[in-house]
Amino acid sequence: MNRGVKMEHGKSNVKFYGWIMVALLFVVYFITGGFGQYGVAVVNGLMTKQTGISRSSLGLGMSLFALFQGFAAPLIAKSINSKGVKFTIVTGSICFAFVCLLMATVVKGVMAFAIVFGVLGGAALAVSSTVPIQASINYWFTKRRALAIGIVMISAGIGGFFISPMIVKFVGATGGSYKMGWYFIAGAFLLAALLVGLFAKNKPEDIGQVPDGRIVEDLPGEKKASRVFKTKKTYELKTILKNPTIWLITLTSCGFFFCYSMVNTHAIVHITDRHFTTATAAVAFGLMPFASIFGRIAVAAIGDYIEPRILWAIGVASYIVGLYSLMVASSYTHLVVYAIGMGLGWGINMVSFPAIIGNYYGSAAYPAVMGVIFPIKQVANGISPVMAGAIFDATKSYNIAFWIGIAVCICSLIAVMFIKPIEEDA
Repeated sequence: MNRGVKMEHGKSNVKFYGWIMVALLFVVYFITGGFGQYGVAVVNGLMTKQTGISRSSLGLGMSLFALFQGFAAPLIAKSINSKGVKFTIVTGSICFAFVCLLMATVVKGVMAFAIVFGVLGGAALAVSSTVPIQASINYWFTKRRALAIGIVMISAGIGGFFISPMIVKFVGATGGSYKMGWYFIAGAFLLAALLVGLFAKNKPEDIGQVPDGRIVEDLPGEKKASRVFKTKKTYELKTILKNPTIWLITLTSCGFFFCYSMVNTHAIVHITDRHFTTATAAVAFGLMPFASIFGRIAVAAIGDYIEPRILWAIGVASYIVGLYSLMVASSYTHLVVYAIGMGLGWGINMVSFPAIIGNYYGSAAYPAVMGVIFPIKQVANGISPVMAGAIFDATKSYNIAFWIGIAVCICSLIAVMFIKPIEEDA
């Protein structure tokens, strides 16, 4: 075998670059996933108070932000396949930094906020963040795919725990204007673009390497069948879409995003409605991303030995327990169960989902598959906050909305039980 470097017993004579990519993408996802989700939420809150943008306008901007992350997915898939992961992340990061600068200098009214933050910001964040980063890991790893994805995905959970207070302290130390928050986030995204531009490689084949840094079939003791299904093929999108499994996967993912967005938007006000203090609500809410770290670690540790489908089902069940505890919250125990249940469930989802896509359809299929799934689940992400708010306005309670969320998760739990890979001889 000649791939540009000498291969000897299934190994190259240079260090496998995949683990360098894991370290690089860990830092990049800390920035794009952490600042892009948690950081902007803090700055938008400050901006709302300082400019007088209404809460309904803020909600509109956030819904558009979620929707256009999904609408950008086909463009992301095309960019990854034609230009590569490196070009995609660099372009998205620079564009999001530009959006931040516009938010600090130009945006004042509702329409500008909706267009710049909601439409342009949502699309730019999607191009710089989750989809291309997960696609990159799928290119570099097969045997240790869940471990590699888990390590990278942990970074956003850590970011959620540290970035919000970091932004608040920075804004306070630089005069208190929300504009400084946008400048800070813009600088972070430019750093991400620089790091990827300098150090990222698109695929192992580009530098004469192979996934996992070795040819697994050539190594002694590696021919034993794995408990975890990992196809040796890369399926075409039309074949994938004809199989019902992809739609069951989509349904399961939609359940997570439907509840995630609803809870992120309304949990704190619901908890205070249940006669807890705002400080207590904030602590419980902040525990969620911290708990998600452990969900990501768990799948990273065992997702290459136990089917991620089974772990995903555990994550859905954890979500249901957490959402029910939030709905009925009347004690600190309920709040802890809510935060841990939903945090663990979200963390498990963030690693299991991309691992399943890579395992079932092949590494190279990931961008195209996400081009189909991501817009659908982002619609679920965008609908639930508006739905829950409307239900509360009509009934003065979130109970119906939470019961709908629980029902959606139960459907997801049923769906995940039936997903299976395409028959290899199909």
